[in-house]
Amino acid sequence: MGSLQVISALNWLQVVALVAAPVGAAVLGAPFEAVLLFGAVCLPFAAPFLYLALVIEKGRGRVLQSVLSGLMLLAFPVGTLISAFTLYVLWFSEHRQLFDDVAAGYGPPSDDAPAPVDEDDDGGIEETPYAFARRLADQGQRPDVVRQRLLARGLDADEVETLLGAVGLTRPGSRPPSRASARTSKARAPTSRPPPRRK
Repeated sequence: MGSLQVISALNWLQVVALVAAPVGAAVLGAPFEAVLLFGAVCLPFAAPFLYLALVIEKGRGRVLQSVLSGLMLLAFPVGTLISAFTLYVLWFSEHRQLFDDVAAGYGPPSDDAPAPVDEDDDGGIEETPYAFARRLADQGQRPDVVRQRLLARGLDADEVETLLGAVGLTRPGSRPPSRASARTSKARAPTSRPPPRRK
C-alpha cells in the first residue's frame, strides 16, 4: 500500500468515526435532542474527509489535507504522528511532483495510461520529432517523460523545450535556459583586442 493510499484510508476511517459517533450515541440511549445535536456537529466535519478520501490519490486536495493535518497536530501523540506523516508525504516526498503537476494543469497519470512508447514503434514510418512528441502528449505521458524521450532521440535542450511548448506540455514563459544557448552566446560575444602597437 502506497503512502497516498494510507492517507486515503485514514480519511475513510475519519469519515466512519464521525458518522458512527451520533449513531453510537443513539444506540446507547442518549436523548433524541442530544443525538441530533451530536449529528449536527459531527456530520459536517465528515464532508471534507470524504472529499479527501476520494481525491487525494489523484493529486488533488493537498491544501485542504494540510490544513486538517495541521489542526490534528494538536492531538498528541497519535494525531501528531499521523499529521506529521501526512504533511511529509504531501510536501516533501516523491508524491509532491504529482500534486505539482495537477496544480499546473498536466493532470495525474492514470493507472490505465500506456507505458512509455518505444521510439521505434511508429509503424515502419519515419516519424518527425514533432509527431513523436505529439503522439506521446496525446497518450497522456507526463512532460518529464516526453522530455527524456526527446533527449534520447538526440535533440538538444532548446529543440526539446520548443517541441514541448508546441504540443502544449509547457506553459509560456516556463522555458529553462539551456547550457547550449549559454555556450553559443559566449562564443558569439565580440572579443576586445588590444590596439596594435606603433613602432
